[in-house]
Amino acid sequence: MPLAEELNELRLEPCGSPHSETVHGAKKLGASWEHKLFFPTRVMTAHSDDPSMLDGLRQLFRSEDRYRDAKFAEIADEENMMDYAARYPAIAMLKKFMWDGMVSWLRAEDITGEFVVQVQVFSNYSKKGAYVPAHNHEAHVSGVYYVDIPGKCTNDIFVQGDSRRYWAQDPGVLILHDPRFNSSLVELANNTYVKMFPRSGMGIIFPSYLWHSVTPHFEDQDRISIAFNFIIHPKARFAMPTEKLVL
Repeated sequence: MPLAEELNELRLEPCGSPHSETVHGAKKLGASWEHKLFFPTRVMTAHSDDPSMLDGLRQLFRSEDRYRDAKFAEIADEENMMDYAARYPAIAMLKKFMWDGMVSWLRAEDITGEFVVQVQVFSNYSKKGAYVPAHNHEAHVSGVYYVDIPGKCTNDIFVQGDSRRYWAQDPGVLILHDPRFNSSLVELANNTYVKMFPRSGMGIIFPSYLWHSVTPHFEDQDRISIAFNFIIHPKARFAMPTEKLVL
């Protein structure tokens, strides 16, 4: 996975400081992100109520034919959608929404300091029958925003604690896997997985090490989401000299 080229400065100070979060010298207000602890691993969700952002993202996917190519999923993370932010303002709006979630996650983990953050954004455009195998991300904090979720969902957003439900053939759900190796052998509460039934307009933030997968969906309408990777470097370390190596 290539590192994103866009660099962002972030300063996190202890809560209560008059400038507890500064981005490019301007104080920034956080979005309303809800905290959840699974396994325990901190996961955060929020819903954007900005229809212009969602409509703008849908227009992007209607306008760019390459996303509908069945082979594009194999190379989707080789591009950075931030490169198209000038053409599609909804991308910059979405970045701010997910950035707020990332900052909220870091704050909840009591992380402070000055950082340089690389942001990578890529699409997950899934046609009928498509799925995503279990994987994690080469980053520090990751997230997903759901543009279009086909079909009508009546389930709760999160399902956990039912061992039979783990094996249920639920279509198009995000499964978060317990990062504690072999925890299913001793976890009496059966809390070793979480199924998320997403809705359009929802975002989720989680640590990048968390393994996750997506089950196949079988609706005729395409399933569209956008993934985020935040690669976070302590500012002092990022300023260290580097050497280029080609093997």
